[in-house]
Amino acid sequence: ETGGTVVTYDRAGFGKSDFPKTLYNMIEEVDWLMEGLQQLGLDKYLILMGHSYGGWLIRLTASRYPQAVRGMVFIDPFSTEFVDLLGVEYIDHHPMFTLPDPNQEKLTKNQRGGIRMLKEGVGPKAEIMRKTTIPENIPVRIITSGKPWWFTPEEDRAWRKAHKQLAASIPVAELIVAEESDHLIPEKQPEVIIAALKEVIRLTKR
Repeated sequence: ETGGTVVTYDRAGFGKSDFPKTLYNMIEEVDWLMEGLQQLGLDKYLILMGHSYGGWLIRLTASRYPQAVRGMVFIDPFSTEFVDLLGVEYIDHHPMFTLPDPNQEKLTKNQRGGIRMLKEGVGPKAEIMRKTTIPENIPVRIITSGKPWWFTPEEDRAWRKAHKQLAASIPVAELIVAEESDHLIPEKQPEVIIAALKEVIRLTKR
């Protein structure tokens, strides 16, 4: 529908990508993404899209490579605003972030990738993210889930409030509610994502 080149990316330790021997480093992670795009000759005029934790990663990518980014679509993103509303300790001890025993037999590759990614907790990552900036005057769409999916109503309210705060902090941002979706918007309402992407592309071409 857009005529654009779509690149999907298996992050290190997930999917078909190799499992690293190094400790997790989110800066290194986004640099690896850009290295891959450079090898493909697709490292300019980017529209970054990220779901959940991917919201942090596209935000960090845009901050580190502002000249390459022309637009962004956040899909129910995990955000620094959410961390600040609930607190690092609250999130680190939340059942959603409980890690399996790393010594357990028959862990899947994705489980091992999750352990590597979350082992140090969200605090150090939040400190990195607080120093990021989004390039000025690029169109941004933030899609938030319309149906509750966290454990408590208070957490759901914080999730939506965080997305509103993120949108308010970006001059050319718009908040979109995926009314029929919980967190799994890519599965349940992909048409909302496509519409947001098409709008961002239209704005970048002006």
